[in-house]
Amino acid sequence: MALVLLTKVIMRRLRPLLVSLGLALAVTSGVAEAAKSAKPFTLKRRYSDKATALPQTALVNTTEGTQHLDEQHYTNVRDATLAMLAKYPPANHYYVSLGRSPVSIHAFLQALDPNLSVTFPASDLRITNPAQHQGEYNKHFEHYIPAEVLKGERGDIVIFDRSHNNSGSSLARLKPVLEAYLASKGYPTKVVALGLAGAGPLQQGVEFLSTQPFPGVFRYFSGNDHDENVATYTGKHTIGSHTVEQLTPNPQYAGFLAQMKERMKRDKTLDDHLTKDEHLKIHTAE
Repeated sequence: MALVLLTKVIMRRLRPLLVSLGLALAVTSGVAEAAKSAKPFTLKRRYSDKATALPQTALVNTTEGTQHLDEQHYTNVRDATLAMLAKYPPANHYYVSLGRSPVSIHAFLQALDPNLSVTFPASDLRITNPAQHQGEYNKHFEHYIPAEVLKGERGDIVIFDRSHNNSGSSLARLKPVLEAYLASKGYPTKVVALGLAGAGPLQQGVEFLSTQPFPGVFRYFSGNDHDENVATYTGKHTIGSHTVEQLTPNPQYAGFLAQMKERMKRDKTLDDHLTKDEHLKIHTAE
């Protein structure tokens, strides 16, 4: 019995090292050496069979009068996020949420582990030319995207966004600007632009993930983007017109993230994925 307990203690102490080694071995050849020094992450299991049931109705009501995280909305967010993680596994990908629209997926990733994703604030990409403001974009890249991610120590960067059907113009404009920055630094990091939309293909250079299996993942109704009300920051942030210092955090995001965790605490399906899917269970805490 003593030997068994000692073994468990040793394995618990070694786990962070094993996760880091797993990350280093899993990345593509272009970034294999850099990945050895990447920050480790551990996917958190929140499920508890003792948690009391939640109502199926919305858990978040914003000051603007929008509702979020009813059971159906949460399920769509979970399924969309799991589909993205299956397509681009966390062992060799880091996720960058573009703007305010994909906040639900970003919050889901943050609830799994804060080191999985960041939000990159950039508005009006469809009607501006970001290449004309390369210098200001570079400042934003360095401010919001962790240095080890930019250097390639976490594998490829996946920038994801809600896209209109057969479009993806925002992603198509941002991708070459980030690639130009990485090239100027001599970083080998690859950039994947991923648009979640109801129909594809999207613009050249933008990968497509269909939202038809999870049509309620975004709270977008007749041109009104309700997701913006719970985004990580408030208002539009147009790089070239607004500086890093002008970004204002959204106080409603913290409550949204907290309620996302509450849904996860009662989600046996998610827990099964975390403990059974090969690309997830190697990073999942016991």
